[in-house]
Amino acid sequence: MTKRIIPHILGILCGLLVIAACLEEKDPLNYSPNVATGQATDITYTGATLSGTIQRNANTIVAECGILISQSRDMTSYTKLKASASSSASFAVNATGLTPGTTYYYCAYASSGYSEVRGEVNHFITPEGTSPLFGNVEITTNDGRSATITATITDEGGSELVLCGVRYWEAENGEEDLETKGRLVTGTTGMTFNVTISDLMPSTEYILCAIAHNATSMGYSDKLHVTTSKAAPIVDTHEVTNISSLTATFNGRITSDGSTPITSRGFCYGTDANPAQNGTRMAVEGNATDFTLDISGLKPSTTYYVCAYAENEMGAAYGEVVSFTTEDRVPGIYSLEDLIALRDAINNRGDTSPYINAEGVTNLYTDIDMSSIDDWEGFGFWGNIFEGNGHTISNVRMINTEEDGILCFFGNIYATGVVRNLTMTGEFTSDLPLEYAAPFSWEFSGVISNCHSYVNITAIDGNVGGIVTRNFGLIENCTNHGNLVGGSAGGIYDHGWNLENLTSETRNCTNYGRIEALGSRYGNYAGGIVANSSGGTIFSNCINEGEVVSVGVAGGIVGMANNGITITDCENRGAITGGDNTGGICGQISTTDETVIFTNNINTGTVNGEPGTNDNAIGHDGRNQQ
Repeated sequence: MTKRIIPHILGILCGLLVIAACLEEKDPLNYSPNVATGQATDITYTGATLSGTIQRNANTIVAECGILISQSRDMTSYTKLKASASSSASFAVNATGLTPGTTYYYCAYASSGYSEVRGEVNHFITPEGTSPLFGNVEITTNDGRSATITATITDEGGSELVLCGVRYWEAENGEEDLETKGRLVTGTTGMTFNVTISDLMPSTEYILCAIAHNATSMGYSDKLHVTTSKAAPIVDTHEVTNISSLTATFNGRITSDGSTPITSRGFCYGTDANPAQNGTRMAVEGNATDFTLDISGLKPSTTYYVCAYAENEMGAAYGEVVSFTTEDRVPGIYSLEDLIALRDAINNRGDTSPYINAEGVTNLYTDIDMSSIDDWEGFGFWGNIFEGNGHTISNVRMINTEEDGILCFFGNIYATGVVRNLTMTGEFTSDLPLEYAAPFSWEFSGVISNCHSYVNITAIDGNVGGIVTRNFGLIENCTNHGNLVGGSAGGIYDHGWNLENLTSETRNCTNYGRIEALGSRYGNYAGGIVANSSGGTIFSNCINEGEVVSVGVAGGIVGMANNGITITDCENRGAITGGDNTGGICGQISTTDETVIFTNNINTGTVNGEPGTNDNAIGHDGRNQQ
């Protein structure tokens, strides 16, 4: 009985629970909103504004809303454009990056976070895209080698600009397809852009046009013709070569003349890092594209800066600055102070190692101006090699202040002594009777080669020579340009002869100066090359261009020729004036034998006012006259 009652009781309880639950049911807490899709507005080539509305009730929750956009009508794939999920009834989003000429489908949507509702699907079509359109295009600068172009775009053609620039080419090449013609220079993209072209040639006509590219096509401006102006040159500074302690070679190249003639070129250099402004300016002659300059007078162990320059009517241009450092000092003469110190060391038997190298050579590394010294005290002697290196010792002044004095620069040059490749200018004077005066040496037994004198010497008495006075050595390839006045005087030397183991020889020498012998205790001889010579001396290939005057014996090459000398292949072109013993080549041959050799000599000057001939080449010939 009990078993049958229990199931009935359980059934009654379940029914009561169901009834109770039904009595407690209320309205739902979260209703889905009603969503409507709005119309597309502000449609452009690549964008549009899309909107929607949301109808809410008191229990509607909107966690997210926006627009779904697709190129597919069924919206199977789409892009979600979210709007702000505010309490506003409407919203709008901007669709960007669209493709011109394309149909798009869209609908509004809203989501509670648990479910999503959509509005109806609408569509719109973006306009077809076009090429960008240009407005004003102008050339704002033109300096001959570069030009700046400013371009304005009035319509970008329906899509974002991806490239802006200018195409250009030389007009002589014609007008061809803009897509392939010429060179392209790009600028920043934008509705207005600037492009600078920097590789133009001066005085050249170019054709150019602005270009702009959007997502679909390229747009071109009208073509412009422009002729570049003249320009300053372009010049390069090349590496400095042949660097020593005192010298270097500068090298430059003109890469463009600016379409106008170059009026000047050269180099600026100095120890300042801005040589164009603060350096020394040295012009280079000629009109070559590549040009060089050998510079001297630099200081050892010093850093210099150099730049090439070139000028035309448009102005000056400078190459890049190049630096170099001279080599360390080696023994030699670098200044007047060095020359004085060497002389003092020689005369006082001092230390000459700073000036004479291990090979016994003194190199002169720069020109020396001695105008600051009123009366030079010469070397007492010289037995080494003095290498002038083509330099000049200028404005040497020497004044004789004692009777029987000696005026000369190097003193007694020994048989081991050599002076070569040196030029000297100056003035030697004596108001007292002197013994010897000559620019290089008074007693000479060594070698003087390729030396040139512009020293004027005036002495009322004594022996005067244009290079040396007493010659027992070799003088070759030397010239005298100084005017000489003395008791006796010779354009190259005054007198000489052979000594034991020494041969006096003069070859390939020329006198250009005026030679005058006033007469003295030493004789009255004047010669274009030598005043008085004997004892086996040799003269060959020598020329006299100067005037030779004597109160006694005068000769265009040799004044007085004594026994054993040779005169061969010499020429006189000057005016020779003297006493009875005056000749175009030799004034007097004093020997009575055949030891004087006289061959192949030419007399084209004058002798005492008469045209030079073979007959007056020798004033008095004593050979074989008993």
